[in-house]
Formats: sequence, structure tokens, C-alpha cells
Amino acid sequence: MLDQSGVRIYYSVEKRKNVAGLMLLGDYMLKLRGSYTVGGFSSDKDANSTTIASDGNNEVGGGMKHSFYCPSSCFSEERLGRNKNVTVFREVLHMHKSGERMTNIHLDSNGTVLRASEANYFDFSRGAGYGSRVDLPYQINEGDSFVTTCYFAKQGVTWGSSSGDEMCQTFMWYYPQEDFSLTCDYEDALVRRSNDTLNPLGCEVSYDRKQVPFDMERLQPNEQCQATETSRRPVNAFDSTVGTRQEWPSLSQLVDRWKQSRMSVEPSINSTKPSSIANTKSTQPTLQEDCHLCPNGQRPTHPDTVIDGFSWTCDELDAAIPVLYTEPELLFFSSFDVPPCEDYNSAFGNMCCSVEEEGSKLVLQPWFSLVVLVLASLVTLVMILIKRRRTKSEGSSVLEITSAPFA
Repeated sequence: MLDQSGVRIYYSVEKRKNVAGLMLLGDYMLKLRGSYTVGGFSSDKDANSTTIASDGNNEVGGGMKHSFYCPSSCFSEERLGRNKNVTVFREVLHMHKSGERMTNIHLDSNGTVLRASEANYFDFSRGAGYGSRVDLPYQINEGDSFVTTCYFAKQGVTWGSSSGDEMCQTFMWYYPQEDFSLTCDYEDALVRRSNDTLNPLGCEVSYDRKQVPFDMERLQPNEQCQATETSRRPVNAFDSTVGTRQEWPSLSQLVDRWKQSRMSVEPSINSTKPSSIANTKSTQPTLQEDCHLCPNGQRPTHPDTVIDGFSWTCDELDAAIPVLYTEPELLFFSSFDVPPCEDYNSAFGNMCCSVEEEGSKLVLQPWFSLVVLVLASLVTLVMILIKRRRTKSEGSSVLEITSAPFA
């Protein structure tokens, strides 16, 4: 088979008027990794308690919806920049195989629903994302907010990065790109500091989950399509989903409480940082341009090894770390959330990078190659001389035998 695939890149020497940015909503870095999408608590009263059950089963039939609120503080005048608004031109709703339904609801500064994107019956076989075409393009103004909600019915599925696990993310491309990332933080370091209240502070993702009937709160349960006719579902039909958003706890703080309760599910609820660095917090940015996964910036000796608890290989992590420590916002990190470089080295170095002990390391001096070459040449010369002598000796014997009859 002849492969003729490739990539064509277009560029201009003239700077464009607008540069696009990417915003992620929902649980974009899998703070819920390892917990169940359906079940895991006994009743609605326990939905956001500080404990979580380990069986992943429902006592009440139906499914479950998970909602993530990105508050108005994330779209402040400071974050939106001098234009005081940005324009969204592309929106994609993302779940995996067991995803049933997904919505992304846009509210104005008064909490009124402006618009809603909806994948009524999410179909993973048609691609990992549903591209909404509702009222595009549209503007995000100062004080706006979003509620991203995903619905699931299949039991025994956990949050994770593989296609057999689940995600709940909305991708939104917008312009112009601002100095601040418009992606919601898990922890707003400037506001929270040492405060461990469950209430969200500043620009932090808050979270709610509830059990729902098998119809997944669809307006038309018998309509087996991803898209819905806008006329059938007015935007005020989403009020029940967003009405209690101000009461939802901080997702990050809630997950921390679950961990501390010692009643977390197996595998335990993990953040996207390894356990050895998950609790590393800093009040100062820890950016450094020379951070690498392996010593001296060497490539991983086990590039294809998949890191436990992640879907990334050592080679992929090695490529991401320089970005993480120079432009963390591209990976949706705050510079205050980036752990020290040494923590990544100690967590993954032994797995990805084979480091020889100094005592067993063979150091080749500059003259070593020359000595080897000279010795090889001498051995070759000796073998040639031996072969010539042996050939000459055999020739003399033949001459003596053939000349004997004439003696």
C-alpha cells in the first residue's frame, strides 16, 4: 500500500485581524476520573455529599445527569479584554460510548437562558463530537455564564479518557483570543488561597448531579435524532436544569472531600495529576523553560509505554511538558496550578527514562575509536600475511610432485 497522505499548511506574512482561541467547559481535565457516571450514592439528598458509594448502582431506576457551571466571574471585564465580548463561531459537544444526551446552556448576566445547544440522542458512532449549529455565531458578553450537562444510563462506567470511559466537555472556538484563558478554573488560586470551603470562589467550576427518568428529560423521547427542532424546545424549558446552579459546590473541593472520606470508588477518584503531585499547590507560578521529562532533555527510552491512569504515552507526555511549563493555558492549566518540574521527573522518570548508574556507565574517551580502528587494521593485515604464506607453501608442494617423473 502506498501512503500519499500529508498536511498542507497555509500562512500569511500579514498579521490577521483576529486570532482564535479555544475554550473548554464541563469536566475538561477529568476531575471526576474513576467515579461512576451512574449511581454511586443512595438518594438525591446525598448527591453532593462528602462521601460517595463504591458500587456504582442505582437504587432508583433511570439515569443520571451531571451538570457543570462556569460562573459569570469567568467572563469579567478583565478576562474579556477591551472588546468586552468575544464571538463564538464553532461549538462541539463531546461524550463517549455510553453518553445519552448532552446540553450546553448559555445564560446572560441576569441568569436568563439566551440559547442552548442540545444533542438529544448522542451518537458516538457518528464521531466523538456533535457540532451544534444553533444561532452561530453568537457573542459572550460580560457577566454571561454556561451550564454544561451530560446524561448517562449505563451502569458500571467510570469517568476517564478511553472510549470505554466517559467524558463531558464542550469545545468552543472564539475570537479574538484574549490574554486571559476563558476556560473555567478548577481552583481560582488568587481568590481561594487556603480557604477550603465547598462553595465555589471566583472563577471555579461548580458541580451538580441528579438521578433522572429513563427519558433523560427529553421533550420528545421518541425522536431518535441527535438534533432537535428548535421550535419544539423553547429555551425556557432548560430553566429546571440551571435554576439551582448558585447552590452547587466547587467541583475541585468536592472531589477532595471524597478522597478524604476514604469511601471513594475503586479505582479511586484521581485528578489528572499523578498522586505524588496531585496535592501540590503554589501561590507563585512555577514556570521554567528547561523542564523535561528525562534528564538533560533526552527522549524517553520507553516512548510507547502508556502511563498508568492516563491515556498518554511517555513520548506524548515528554512533548507536552515543555508547553506545560511555558504556556500552561494551552493545556488549560493556570500557571499557579503547575507543579514543580522535579515532581514530574520523580513521578514518571523511572517509568519512561532508563537512567544508568554512574558507576556502571561506560565512558568512551575520544581516542578509544582510533585504538579500535588500528587494532582492527593490524588483525586484518596479519590474516592476509598468513593466508599468503599458506598459499605459497601449497604451491611449492605441488611443484615438487609434478617434477619428480622427469628427475
